[in-house]
Amino acid sequence: GGRVCVTAFFHTPTSYVEDHGSRMAIPGVQCIDHAMSEDTAAMEAIGYIKCMVKTELRDYNYSNMKKLDEEKSVSKA
Repeated sequence: GGRVCVTAFFHTPTSYVEDHGSRMAIPGVQCIDHAMSEDTAAMEAIGYIKCMVKTELRDYNYSNMKKLDEEKSVSKA
């Protein structure tokens, strides 16, 4: 099998305001597994953003899913 390398593209806070065509590209690690390369690119991108904006990032989809699960648990009780 071949190896894959996923690249995460995103707008930095300054590039988004200044130039809509400008975006940051951070590659993941070359892997046989697509998901592993995707995860490493995402982790690198999140690390870069955390350093740039000095804030903690959250996955709102995960937070919403967790909240729905908790609401279901409460309604069953």
